[in-house]
Amino acid sequence: MTGTRPTGHACLSVDMNILKCLRGDLKCLTNMNRKLVFLEAKRHFKQSSYYPSYTSAIISQLIKLNTKSIKQTKSESTEQLNTDENSKRHVKNSQVILEDSADKLAADETKMNYKRKPIFSNRKIHNGLNQTISVLRDNDSSYQFLKLQPPFSSSPEVSRIFWFKFATHTRDKLDLLEAWNLATTLSPSSEQNTSNTSDWESCVQDQFVSRLCQALPEYNYGQLADITYNLGLLNHRLDQLNLLTSLVDSNLTNRMKEKLRTDKVAEEDIDQCLKVSFIWLRRGMETHSHPVRSDNNKDSTIRAEPPVSKLKGLHNTAMLEILLSDHLFLLTPSQLVFCLFLAGVHRELPGCRADNNPGQGFPLPPNLYTKLSSALPLLTQREVGVVCHSLHQAHLYLETEHSTVRQAALNCLLEFPDSHIVRDQFTVSGVAKFMKKRGSENTRQVIAIMKKYKPHLYSLNSYTKLRLLQFILPGKPSPEDSKEFMSDLCQSMSGQMSQMRLKDLEQFTFCLFFLNHKDLSDNISAEIAQAMLLCDWADVRSGRSFVFLITHLARLGRWEVESMSQIIREANKCKMKKLHTDSGLASAIEFLFGLNIPWVREVNTTYIIKFIQRNRFLCRNSLFQVLELDCIRELHGLSNCERLNPQLRKTLTAFFHSLPEYKCYNNVSSAMTPGGKIVSTNFNDQTKSFVQRDLATILGGSDRVWCGHPFPHSTSSVLIFAQDQEGRPVQIPPRFNCYTSHSIISRVPDLDLSWTAVVVPSKGLMDWQGNQFGPVRYKLEDLATLGYRTKVVNWVEYFRALKERNNLNFLRNVLNINVKQNRK
Repeated sequence: MTGTRPTGHACLSVDMNILKCLRGDLKCLTNMNRKLVFLEAKRHFKQSSYYPSYTSAIISQLIKLNTKSIKQTKSESTEQLNTDENSKRHVKNSQVILEDSADKLAADETKMNYKRKPIFSNRKIHNGLNQTISVLRDNDSSYQFLKLQPPFSSSPEVSRIFWFKFATHTRDKLDLLEAWNLATTLSPSSEQNTSNTSDWESCVQDQFVSRLCQALPEYNYGQLADITYNLGLLNHRLDQLNLLTSLVDSNLTNRMKEKLRTDKVAEEDIDQCLKVSFIWLRRGMETHSHPVRSDNNKDSTIRAEPPVSKLKGLHNTAMLEILLSDHLFLLTPSQLVFCLFLAGVHRELPGCRADNNPGQGFPLPPNLYTKLSSALPLLTQREVGVVCHSLHQAHLYLETEHSTVRQAALNCLLEFPDSHIVRDQFTVSGVAKFMKKRGSENTRQVIAIMKKYKPHLYSLNSYTKLRLLQFILPGKPSPEDSKEFMSDLCQSMSGQMSQMRLKDLEQFTFCLFFLNHKDLSDNISAEIAQAMLLCDWADVRSGRSFVFLITHLARLGRWEVESMSQIIREANKCKMKKLHTDSGLASAIEFLFGLNIPWVREVNTTYIIKFIQRNRFLCRNSLFQVLELDCIRELHGLSNCERLNPQLRKTLTAFFHSLPEYKCYNNVSSAMTPGGKIVSTNFNDQTKSFVQRDLATILGGSDRVWCGHPFPHSTSSVLIFAQDQEGRPVQIPPRFNCYTSHSIISRVPDLDLSWTAVVVPSKGLMDWQGNQFGPVRYKLEDLATLGYRTKVVNWVEYFRALKERNNLNFLRNVLNINVKQNRK
């Protein structure tokens, strides 16, 4: 059809020239029925000053081609000839430009230091959606509303254009609906396929769609559902598709509210609404977001916008709000599962909007917990996996009181058939992912699950193994209990890490750091650093993962100096003021996106603000990682590493230590009531105040104990005291400090005094047996580097001694303080 695509040969010509200019670095995966060209990079590229502009030129050419291949032209035959001539001229000019770019790339290729691999993700865009739908369809007897059938018509089959003309002339709503339903099964006009014929058919179709839009308010809910089913008829006319989709969505929403707002809602009514919502979902899964040009960008580069959600419309949002609030207890188990699945697709449960939360999610609402407690025992294990995956996608988590739901999910993991583990990894990973934040440790179940899944580690994919590892983490197994599992896990991950997303690799590294298997982490850290350069960087948020990953590797003792310098260098370019506001934090974290590969580097301020509102803690912690990397540079004398601007370091230190979770009081009296009772906002601060009070008693006064942060990247205070060469405690100077804006003060050169740092770990960083996890070991190593003698007070043993009124003797023994020494 020459009238529908006059520039087809031109597109093919330019596509080939684009591939030619890239000299085999890209692979073109073309399909005869598709309009877009998908590219997959196969070589490492250097982030030079030339490469971003070159990549932008290539992207600009691709977007121009894709736009031309989608839009329809309605010009006359003479105008078509002019268009063809202009297209040929444009192709010729583009070919010259691209060949010049290829020559320049070849000249600069010898200077490239290949580092990263700018590769688009090979993952399916809707992999989780498809797997979930597959699970539900396997149990088709309970999910009849997922069986979609095209609307039936008994009218004679003539031609599509005949029914379009007939319905347009009669202007009857039923004729319009009949013609619309027949259009998908009938072929176009059988007349000679010329440009004039195509334009005539397009004109008739325009009139038909216009009349159909006017008649939408006259249809009932079922008839609107039939129209929704056949929206794919307008895939080649995006302007008409967007208009009709918007109007159908609005009218469906109104009819749905009339149906569900009645006093008596039947199960069949809910099934029909869920069926329509599934039609909308399938329509959305056929659309993809793409980069768009920013109007504010003067150099006309392509800015990566946030993914535009095509899976969320007015109908589905309003339906979920009604069903999960007004009719929650009317839902059958299968209806509840599908509603939660839709909530997971929308990434929010009604009433739990992520932009109203700092980024840690929401606890399971009481009504939903009650409903799940009665529904989960009636579901299969695979359906439980869908529920857990959906709740995680909706940013919901369990608390300690949600014991029934937690136990049901634990039983799913423990009782999952061994023969299905490898085949149904989606269920295993979905449950494990949701249960990583479950409000309870469940150490005994964690050990049982490690024993159950250990034989299957070499057969599982890296994503499932990571989710199991994240499930194990809150259980805090001792190093002896987890050593065999972790050893097999690390060996099985060898060779798979380069295929992971950068985000997954970062989370895997943190788990290694936290569980504190130093021998295993020393062996695998080099492979992690190598895989970091090869894994998937295609997400616009990869820069954040990169910063966290480099910090985790540094904590494990592997300093990637070049990457550390790159992060600090980019951070030095940012303005870090008013970090408590969205705009101030947005300016401060711009460097995260500058660390991305060029293809997804440019973002606008609107996206950054929305990203902050949904991930405030992660954004703030990204700045904290920069501060920590600069402190690691100083502590370990990495002279060839970039240095953070002292003013920025001072600003970040003051900001983080002023936050409520990091704030500390030097004088224990600040935590006492007038009656002398110690109160605090959390258990760890209260324990630390008890220990500080007792130390002041042992050492002879509160002026001999100092409480505060020992270095800028400290997240919890320590207790510090000093002794002379004879072991007598000395008074701490009033203006004592451990660091300045320029440097950390080391006690190694102080030969006259012996400095002791007392660490009181929180419950989450030390188990009941006194086993220390990674953050405690890491802090003790940093304190020892600065010349402190380190001592750890186990809160379990301390409170046992406090209960026996033996707390002072306990501290004397732990800290090795000789009470017979004369006080200075």
